[in-house]
Amino acid sequence: MTILKTEVKENTALLDKMVLGGISILGFDDKKKLVQDEILEMTSSKVKYITASGEKFNRLMIENDGVIDKMVAGSKLMGGKRIDYCTLETTIKNSEVGNLVCYTVDEYLEHLIKIQEHLKNVYGIEADFSDITVKELEINRTFKLDGDFEDYHRVLNLIMTNLPSYMRNQMDYKKVVNGSSEYQTYYATSKKTNKSKRYLLFKIYNKSKAIENIILLTDSCMRVEFRLVGAEKVKKSLGYNKFAELTDKLINEYFDEQIDKMIVKPFEKWQKDRDKYIVNLMKSERERDIRHWQTNVLRILQNDEIAQKRPVLLDIEELIPLVNKLDLKPNRRCDVKSNFRKQANRYETVFCNNDDTKMIEILKKLTAKDTAKPEKNTVIDSVFGGIGKIA
Repeated sequence: MTILKTEVKENTALLDKMVLGGISILGFDDKKKLVQDEILEMTSSKVKYITASGEKFNRLMIENDGVIDKMVAGSKLMGGKRIDYCTLETTIKNSEVGNLVCYTVDEYLEHLIKIQEHLKNVYGIEADFSDITVKELEINRTFKLDGDFEDYHRVLNLIMTNLPSYMRNQMDYKKVVNGSSEYQTYYATSKKTNKSKRYLLFKIYNKSKAIENIILLTDSCMRVEFRLVGAEKVKKSLGYNKFAELTDKLINEYFDEQIDKMIVKPFEKWQKDRDKYIVNLMKSERERDIRHWQTNVLRILQNDEIAQKRPVLLDIEELIPLVNKLDLKPNRRCDVKSNFRKQANRYETVFCNNDDTKMIEILKKLTAKDTAKPEKNTVIDSVFGGIGKIA
């Protein structure tokens, strides 16, 4: 089965995984059955969750039931005061396409209403969802690539190494196939220690590979996502951490801002610094060895990439216009440009894979705007504040 391009909203940021708090357990249709089914846990501990109907329990746990990823409720003492809590972990689920097609805010609200109804219909659990807070939030965009994901490794490596310093805690995952490495996932996080509870996770990965056990796509799809971890991080980043205050405009503004700050502006600075470096390199090598300076320039650039473990030149065509900054006669400039191209095609072939156009492709697709007129957010206006208690 192949997913049509129209089924993936490429030009807008969407929501996937969330961890939510602020849910209240109101009561149970059959508490004894929930205990028998090991949904509710009763212990001798005096610290118990007390529902709105006055029923008590120590712990409620529902996990991976096909609708709910994880739901945990209980009570704890903080400063000598009993605090009830209920946390819900949920992701987008579709039996045909997994989480390929994510949700707008309105669609996510419908997803939460279904979970609330699921609790009532399957478990006999009445829950109030009217004051949900966001403790973790994933915002992403998914788009079709013009080529295979693996062919974008140099470009993605450059993006990752250009990230701001607070995102330098990085790793990547690769798969060795027929003796060669296929890079599938790139991670970066602002998390300073394993105990950090508030941080940002940035991830670029091959979405087609990630869901191949669910659906086989003929196209290569890339997903770029930001995950805000911790209610304080969510509030600081978006201005709110109440689900009812989220809007598609807010989500997209945050995504666009992060793309500009983490990818676009660093790339522009890299280009400017790189161009200056190459012009000076060409001048110095030409003075040092007038016969072999072009060969030496390309070999130095290739060695620089190996030493720095990141590209210094994406493609030979980025170097060509810089030749115009040398003190050469017009005819000589043409010869030099032709020689650079021939040398690269023959020996420094890493500079002949159109990686510069791949970078432009990614930037255009990440910054493309959805021109469709947004519909009024009537679902939140009419439902939130009213769905809380199920009759």
